[in-house]
Amino acid sequence: MVGEHDTVRLDIATRFLVPVEGDGPTILLVGAVHVGDEAYYTALQNFLDGQDLVLYEGVGGPGEGDIEPGTDEDKVLRTDRRLRFMASMVERYAEHVGEAPGALAALMANDGAVFDAVLMRKLRVASADAWGRAVNVEVDENAVITAVTSYGADGEAGGEGIDADLRYEVELDDDAAAPSLYDTIANVMGLSFQGERMLTDQATWVNSDMAWDDVAAELGEEDSATSAMLEGLLNGEDPNVVMVMKGMEQFLNASPMMRTMAKMMLVRTLGEAGPAQDAGAVLGEGFDRVIIDLRNQVVIDDLKALLDEGTDAESIAVFYGAGHMADMEERAFEQLGYEVVGGFWLPAVTLDLTQEGLSERELGLIRGQLGQ
Repeated sequence: MVGEHDTVRLDIATRFLVPVEGDGPTILLVGAVHVGDEAYYTALQNFLDGQDLVLYEGVGGPGEGDIEPGTDEDKVLRTDRRLRFMASMVERYAEHVGEAPGALAALMANDGAVFDAVLMRKLRVASADAWGRAVNVEVDENAVITAVTSYGADGEAGGEGIDADLRYEVELDDDAAAPSLYDTIANVMGLSFQGERMLTDQATWVNSDMAWDDVAAELGEEDSATSAMLEGLLNGEDPNVVMVMKGMEQFLNASPMMRTMAKMMLVRTLGEAGPAQDAGAVLGEGFDRVIIDLRNQVVIDDLKALLDEGTDAESIAVFYGAGHMADMEERAFEQLGYEVVGGFWLPAVTLDLTQEGLSERELGLIRGQLGQ
């Protein structure tokens, strides 16, 4: 965390690692926070797009052990994510415009009022399945999109396994767009949500993480409620979580002072201790073992597989939450024989107190807390 007069800033590190002995690709440990400034995610995207391969976090991912992109199994997973994203964008369009579009062309032909340039880029990717075929839409009697589909690897209706049809329904009722934890924080604090700003569905981006079922199994029966709570919290699907998120939003929107204090707390918390470690301290050592230890080992094992196979990639980025990186760096040294040789910092969240709508009295109180 960096502090200047009337400014508080959170910087996140990227570390460059190379083999202690011999040759091998450069490994880049690219830390991230899940909510941050839009410019931060733009800089991250540009940097990561320049790497040969990106291993990224996302509980609920493949968990199949084969991290080389391009297989039909990988394309099924990518197509599933694209359809889910496309369905959510149809829902957003309907919410903003007042009616659902009748075709993908209508969805994508907007002037920026619904989707900005980042979301339009993701929409263009998601408009085709991972085999390069345009996704199909189902419409109802009112000629509005009700579902998006792909016919799988063979491109024909029906089939099993990799040839099975993939389908996501569009939910247009009032409860469909429940806010997630990160959505709520981002919206209230004027920040962006990583999941929406970063484009991960590319051939050189590969999910390297555990699946929710594996997380729940490792936590055990005693922590199954914790696993269910976390999934609902992150996805915004649990009615109780939705109620809490709405309450949080109302509370933080009560005044500029509330929002500013919450944003300062976010910057300080993320700057002084990684978010994953914080969660482990609150929810117990078993939780910390799963969230940090086991998930980090998945990444290290994937890196081992790439190095053993003699990958052609000259640069491999590991794009994970900043709280994972200290442990990840140790594992890379101990298990891969890699050491840090440099790096850089990116400003993730910048809080300018003079731009938060505070009164002179409120500004003076916060300056006092900052020791100014």
